[in-house]
Formats: sequence, C-alpha cells, structure tokens
Amino acid sequence: LFFHACQAYQDSLEYGNATSQNMRDIFTAATGLDMSGFFNGWILEPGWAHFSVDSFEVTSIPSAFEVEVYLRQRSRANQHIYEMNVPVTFYDGNGNDTTLWIPMNQETQSSTIQIMFEPVLAMIDGDEQLADAMATYTREVTEDGLTNFLYTNVKFEVDNPGQGGSFVRVSDNFVAPHPNYSTTGGILLNDYHFWTVEGILGEGFAANATFKYYGTTSTATGSMDNNLFVNSDEDSLIMLYRPGAGHNWQEVDGYTVITGSNITNARGDVNVESVKLGEYVLAIYDAALGVRNDKSNSISVYPNPASNAITIDLEAESLYPAKIEILDMTGRTVIRKVISRPNKSI
Repeated sequence: LFFHACQAYQDSLEYGNATSQNMRDIFTAATGLDMSGFFNGWILEPGWAHFSVDSFEVTSIPSAFEVEVYLRQRSRANQHIYEMNVPVTFYDGNGNDTTLWIPMNQETQSSTIQIMFEPVLAMIDGDEQLADAMATYTREVTEDGLTNFLYTNVKFEVDNPGQGGSFVRVSDNFVAPHPNYSTTGGILLNDYHFWTVEGILGEGFAANATFKYYGTTSTATGSMDNNLFVNSDEDSLIMLYRPGAGHNWQEVDGYTVITGSNITNARGDVNVESVKLGEYVLAIYDAALGVRNDKSNSISVYPNPASNAITIDLEAESLYPAKIEILDMTGRTVIRKVISRPNKSI
C-alpha cells in the first residue's frame, strides 16, 4: 500500500508543487485508509508522542508465554492521542529478544500477546525506530569505569558491572513525569523531562550515576531545567526516584548536588550513589509553594505554608546536634541556630 500510494502521489503532482495536505489526501484515496489522524499527530500539529511500558504480567501456557503488557502514552506540546502501532521489545536475559507492534489508541491500555520465551524486561522501541519525545542510549556494561550514555546527559561510574555484565538503557523523556509525591509542601517537580534507567543487571552490579542539569534561559547552553529556578537557587535542588508506575516519588537516599561556579548559574551535576532501575526526576524546594517537611517522620514544620511564625518539632535524639537555617524569599538568612541538646520544639 505504501509504495502504491507513493506512486499515486508522484503521478498526481508530477512537476508541480505539493503540500502536506496534498499528500494526506492522495494517500487516503490511494489506500482507502483515513490518514487524517496520522498527519494531524505527526506532521500538521506541533509536538511529539511519548510511549512507555508501565508494567507487564507473564503467564506460562503450553509451548509459549502469555504476556499482558500495560502501556501509556503522553505527548509533548500538544493534547493529541495517537492511534498507531507501538513497538515493544521483550528480553529474557539469555540473549533472546523480540519486538512486537502493539496497536494503541488510548492514553493507557493493556494488550495480551504470546511469545516463545519468558520475558524479564519489556521496553518501548528497543530498536529505536520511533521519532518520539525521548532520547535513549543502550549499553552492554562489561567492565569497571566510566560509561557514558550519549544524548541523555547521564553517565555511570561503574564499580562492578555485575556477574556476566549488565544490559542498561538510559532514556531522557521530554514529557512531564507522573506528579505523585509522598510528602506535601514546597516541592516542585520538573515538568519538562525525567529520566528512566531500564535493563537487566548482573548480580553484584554497582555504579554511581551523574545526571547533568541545565537551568539557564539560553537554548544554546541548555534550558531544560530553567522552570525549577524561578523562585529558588541550586542549593534547593533535590533528586527524586521511584521504581516505576504505581509508586510515589521519594527523595533519593545518597546524592550530591555539584553546582557550577556558583549556586545561581543553574548549571551543574547531581551525583547519585548506587543507581537503581527506575525513574529519576529533578525537583526543587520552591519557597513560593510553602515550607518543606523533611521526608523522615522525625521532623515536622507547621503551619505550612506560614507567614509570620512557624514551629519546628524535632522528635529524634539522633538529630542532635542540629543546625537550623531559615531563609527569606530573596535567599537572605534570617535565622541560623545550632541546637546541641534535645528540645521537642523550637
């Protein structure tokens, strides 16, 4: 059908000028398929599609495996719901993989397919055939040292590649992350992009990951994170993690924000100790949204938000000695105090 439509397009407009609408109409007539949805979503409207695998379930059946895969689509710069076949690649960890094209026409949906091996990993577009809203790079990690995931602004410092090596894909997703967050008050997630780390890790795999951030307003030097620094500087930057869909975001255990020449140039790195499979997103404590409560239950701040006075409860003796610093909206320190012995409240 495709080559027949191409021939019809050439025959109809030979030696003449053409528009995208001409191609849509000629392809529709030549194939008998309404091409309006495809042309609207991919050519005539701004933006890009984004597809992901939320989860999958495997059932053993005679001579095969039945897989129910749950898919999600989002979009960047439009509200379009794409109707198309989406490539999903399945891996078994023993060198076998297969890519199946699964029809999708909703924001979220599930499909049941059969494959000949038991998959342990399923991810969108393992062969990188889609022009979608994500940049991905896949590596076979077989030795210690620096592993750079091109196009994603991520690199690993590998301490142990794992027994038999590891298969890792890092993706920079240019859509907003799911907004779930398990604490309240003052946390703004980056709504421009988030990262996913997928793969099959060999036993004993260990690596630190460095995620680069660009928060300038210049598109030449990078502007993907500039929405985070409207009301706050880089000293308020945090990294969040979740294992996958269905989980709330949590602040990463063990990470360091490495700023550039100062805390206001909005460029630097976040180094995450012991990177794990899952999703990562930059967020910031935004003073305009309220007071941030610590993720542990041993510190509470109220009222939240506050205007003239707040109470800080410190319930765990392990927190002492404690340094408390309170800044105003301009970043000026208004209170700095060291508490050397347990007090219930301050």
